[in-house]
Amino acid sequence: AVDAGADAVIGHHPHVAQGLEVYKKKVIAYSLGNFVFGTRNPNADEGLLLRLTLRPRRPPAVEIFPLSVDNEEVHFQPRLLKGKAAKESLLRLKTLSKPLGAPLRIKTDRALLP
Repeated sequence: AVDAGADAVIGHHPHVAQGLEVYKKKVIAYSLGNFVFGTRNPNADEGLLLRLTLRPRRPPAVEIFPLSVDNEEVHFQPRLLKGKAAKESLLRLKTLSKPLGAPLRIKTDRALLP
């Protein structure tokens, strides 16, 4: 899709948050994980919310917010993770994203790209 002109590609199908990639200065989010979809998979208790700012002739700016989507806890109303839980989630995402060329910068309860 990037080769065809897309500024960003956003996926979700595996229901588990996966790393982000930077390809030709564009962002690819392979999976944001779950949002309100119920599952018994313990790896699917977190999701991601992205804020993309598309800019002419510049790579998109991306803010990444980790979410709790554990429906036993949040009752189908995703909640932003805060504090230690947010940092742990973002560190996992940073580890997944590093080999994909996405240099995430963690800022309190969110991450930034670039």
